[in-house]
Amino acid sequence: MTSSLPLLLLDVDGVLNPFVAPACPPGYTEHEFFPGEEPVRLCSAHGPWLQELATRFQIVWATAWGADANRLLAPLLQIPDLPVTTSRRSPSIPATSSPPSSLQWADQLG
Repeated sequence: MTSSLPLLLLDVDGVLNPFVAPACPPGYTEHEFFPGEEPVRLCSAHGPWLQELATRFQIVWATAWGADANRLLAPLLQIPDLPVTTSRRSPSIPATSSPPSSLQWADQLG
């Protein structure tokens, strides 16, 4: 995947899905994607915003959602499928360590 546009790495939880909010924020809708887990909160206004960003950035899902981001979220946000990369932690790296740098993500994308 080669593009002359700058890379925009897009996470889901905490970015598009304000899961830590005590209640569903105004403008968001809750979706029960995963039985037994908290609902996912999405704002449909983010779809046009992401489409506008895609004119200036190469957007890549950078999330543990993996392919589910395209399968579940892209249709609701009315955006095309995006390339996907996921965060993989080595067992020797503590969870409190810093996430990979954007250069490491870019290397993973090829």
